[in-house]
Amino acid sequence: METSDPTPQPTPPTPTGEPRPARPLDAAFAPPENTSWNRVSPALAWYRRLVVGAVCLIAGVGGAVTLFVWASWPWAAGWTAAALAAFAAGWLLAGRFRGSWGYAEAAEELYLTYGVLVRQLVVVPYGRMQVVDVTADLLEQALGIATVRVRTAASTADIRVVGLPLAEAVQLRDRLAARSESFSTGL
Repeated sequence: METSDPTPQPTPPTPTGEPRPARPLDAAFAPPENTSWNRVSPALAWYRRLVVGAVCLIAGVGGAVTLFVWASWPWAAGWTAAALAAFAAGWLLAGRFRGSWGYAEAAEELYLTYGVLVRQLVVVPYGRMQVVDVTADLLEQALGIATVRVRTAASTADIRVVGLPLAEAVQLRDRLAARSESFSTGL
């Protein structure tokens, strides 16, 4: 009779030296073979924190003043506490949100992963890319980051890589545009 060893065996590393994912969920969101995820700038977390802070400040003050005038101070205090709780949650999630973003350039397609509450892995073949552009709003410009947006033949497959340093965003745009031309399917 054969016995099985209940202790988990270590998994051999990938050719790039990274350990292989041990859980099925990690394997489902792993980068393609012989690549690793390129992560976005830490400035993306600050971008999200500033946006959440501004929204919570406006909603918190506006709601508290309205409730103080029309209701009573306990309602205004409750609203303020809720706005502070939302700000704290947004502050903590901003770091996790930034850490979830990654992209990898494989031989024939671009891989993108992101999501904290709902994880996603998107694969876009280079031949399906129609437009690749770089955008940066005023806050992104101040933080030195930009977004690379890729539009495809199917509008549901459009993707964006957020929070890249500006120079990296321009280089990624140029590489993707060149690859989309060389892999063009004649659409």
